[in-house]
Amino acid sequence: NPPWPVWDADTLGKMIGDNPEMQQTLLRKFLKNAQQQVQQIGTAALAHDTRQIADIAHKLKSSARTVGALALGELCEEIETTGLADQSAPCLELAAALPDALAGAAEMIGVTLRRFDQTHSPG
Repeated sequence: NPPWPVWDADTLGKMIGDNPEMQQTLLRKFLKNAQQQVQQIGTAALAHDTRQIADIAHKLKSSARTVGALALGELCEEIETTGLADQSAPCLELAAALPDALAGAAEMIGVTLRRFDQTHSPG
């Protein structure tokens, strides 16, 4: 399988249609929530709580895929699978990759949000 794209800008548009204001609102909300979820996974990883890691990864997986952060969504699926199987070492190893995966998606989403702000700013 080819690697999943870090971010597919068309994914959200396919889901909600051509509504740039709604898209940018959802992207901003995703970034805020994803940061919190990655921190929660980090805390659960310190406690070696693979069940908690899997639960949070499941939520993050869904929202990541919805906005087009496909590589992040795929990583979350792997974290969820290993966590539910109580495979502690691979789960924790995958969870450690989450901050960088989110940062990559956030950087690309940020470019799109800045472009939106420039084209939709008053004046």
